[in-house]
Amino acid sequence: MIQNKFVKTLSIVLISANIYAQQDSTKVELSQTNMALAPKLNDPFFNVRRKKDEKYLWKLNLLGTFFKGLDISYEQKIAPKWSLNINSITNLRSFNFGNTNALNWASNEPLQNINFSQSLSFQLRYYYNLNKRTRQGKPTNFSGNYFGLEQSNSYNHYNYNGLYPFLFSDRFSGNGFSTSLNLVYGIQRKIGKVGYIDASAGIGIRHNEFGQYKETILWPTAKIAIGLAH
Repeated sequence: MIQNKFVKTLSIVLISANIYAQQDSTKVELSQTNMALAPKLNDPFFNVRRKKDEKYLWKLNLLGTFFKGLDISYEQKIAPKWSLNINSITNLRSFNFGNTNALNWASNEPLQNINFSQSLSFQLRYYYNLNKRTRQGKPTNFSGNYFGLEQSNSYNHYNYNGLYPFLFSDRFSGNGFSTSLNLVYGIQRKIGKVGYIDASAGIGIRHNEFGQYKETILWPTAKIAIGLAH
């Protein structure tokens, strides 16, 4: 009788120990699986995913400002792979020929020429390779390759009063307008925390007006922007 109770008790203990061992083994396997699947803190892919998702970007093109005038852009994300880039270029130049005190022999006015221009463009961008950059552990906040549809408008005012005033007065003085619609391909990258580079090229249709002169032409476009971004 006592022997039977001992056998039953021992059987129960062995069965309980076996169940506990199986549960513990399952927990270890799940833990190992989770550790294998969980990204490590030093994994670049994980770090990219952890970075703050930027919604907008202000850009000052130092290269363009030096050559063309104050070049400022604002880029707003409107979807995970889509953004709207608005670009403004303002240029006011004054040219003096030779001695600044010299006078035009015909009009008795200073030999000074003024050129003012203002352009404003709206570019819809599609960053097509963000998934690939994410898999490679590369930044994706406004950094990627893109296709763009750009609508651009510009105004120019010319006032050349010192160059051959009688022969070319109509040609060198007046207002000019142009508008264009372009398809572009570009590459933009953030550089560190405050820098960026953006290079693009494309082709489109451009309409120009200067006085009574008008034309509509096929027009290639190209731009390189290097500067500050925040």
